[in-house]
Amino acid sequence: MTIDREDRLVLHSKVGRLGMKRRKKSGMGGVIFGPILILLSIAVIWKNETRYDYHREATRCTPVTDVGTATSGQRISFTGPMDKTMEISGNYLESFEGYLVVNRNAEIYAWEKDEDDDGTTWSKRWMSRLEGNSRNTGFSQRLSSSRLLPRDYRVGELSVVSDAIEFVDASEDINILDLTLTETATRFDLSKRWDELYLAKGRSDNIGDERVRYSGVPIPDIATYFGKFSGGRGVAYDENRRTGFISQMIGDSGVLHHIVAGEREGSLATMKAYLTRLKWIVRLAGSGCVVLGFVFLFGSIARFLFPIPIIGSLVERGAFIMALCVGIPVAFIAVLVSYLLSHPFLLAGIVAAIAGLIFWLRRKGEGRKKVIRQQLESDFGHVIKDEEFEDLEFRELAYLSYSDSDVDEKEESFLFQWGKKHGWTTEKCQQVIDEVVTQRALIPEQERTTESHLNNLIRLSMADGDVTVYEMHMIRTAARKAGYDDTKISALMNQVRQSAS
Repeated sequence: MTIDREDRLVLHSKVGRLGMKRRKKSGMGGVIFGPILILLSIAVIWKNETRYDYHREATRCTPVTDVGTATSGQRISFTGPMDKTMEISGNYLESFEGYLVVNRNAEIYAWEKDEDDDGTTWSKRWMSRLEGNSRNTGFSQRLSSSRLLPRDYRVGELSVVSDAIEFVDASEDINILDLTLTETATRFDLSKRWDELYLAKGRSDNIGDERVRYSGVPIPDIATYFGKFSGGRGVAYDENRRTGFISQMIGDSGVLHHIVAGEREGSLATMKAYLTRLKWIVRLAGSGCVVLGFVFLFGSIARFLFPIPIIGSLVERGAFIMALCVGIPVAFIAVLVSYLLSHPFLLAGIVAAIAGLIFWLRRKGEGRKKVIRQQLESDFGHVIKDEEFEDLEFRELAYLSYSDSDVDEKEESFLFQWGKKHGWTTEKCQQVIDEVVTQRALIPEQERTTESHLNNLIRLSMADGDVTVYEMHMIRTAARKAGYDDTKISALMNQVRQSAS
């Protein structure tokens, strides 16, 4: 049985819904099922980003206006009129006229069983597959879904085989009221009911009844074929065919063998729009399943708290919020990484741009450090050697720490910790502190300014290299002691940068 891409996506959304219903059923099973779902979803996201780009392949096809000029093995595009009276044979209906493909969707009305910690819940619904449970024992599904195709197509003078054919144009529901039932349908006792074929099993609750609905892609007046020319016909170009489970799940056949409504350019636009839409559907579905996997995982871990009143409901909400906070970034990173890896030229461009930006910033930083160093040497009146920076930084720190007479143990401890970090002995730290205190006492109180010392500390930190996290902490600690807030610190740092630009 074959089904189109849209049906596959619907099927897998049902699988996700089934997983939701079983969140509580397996106890700590979420610890196993959650990571499996996360990894599978990431694999789906990866496959989606690296899927076969049949639109790009179609743009490379050689446009031909005369089939006689095409060579065997050549990838071609050919535009021509379509025969709108073409018929497709059915199994339950004699034939369908006016469609490129007909999708037959069969369903059965049956019991669905849902088990969780609160017990078992039974519900009746239409499903594409008969669920195996005790209430459905004795029922069987007689009708089947299928993809109905003609033996071949005619696009102008070009014959196109139907095997592995692909469509990207929108389908529509088919009105079957005027169509003729086959002997098979009569033998099954099928009847027409509104827009569907119906098989009644005779139960008052309708359990076991089946139905068939039809949809199809209408035949356009003009169409363009994209594929390979071989044996005088259009056949599938399948050198990139995908056969894995995930590829089948997301509708990635790896085949270029398309009939698309319209002239070449319009057909290419339709292919691109369809492929983009399909990618986004899988991205969103895959991301949702990643989050769902974390819901299973965190929910199972916190499950032992669920029975506790109030706390249980809070924990359950917390597990869901945590799943969102972790799952969304993980899904986004998976999409971003797989997208970049599948577009190597874009990735190389981004890497080159980042490398160029880092080089430019480092070069600009080196220039700024040079200017700041010259400013400091001008202010201090001599050339500053590299080993002097630590001594000057410590003196400015000490001056700011002793900007008033109220110096607590925490502030003194910070100074000695700074010294220890830079390999100073306790005696050396105390000696420099005593020198700073003595020098400060010689300055009249009205001439004692702290902003110039804070400015010097910032410049010294910038002049000997990049400002590290520790140095930023050092600046903030000293500045707050002197009565400056973060706004003032940022303003002073910006002034230093601007003066060195």
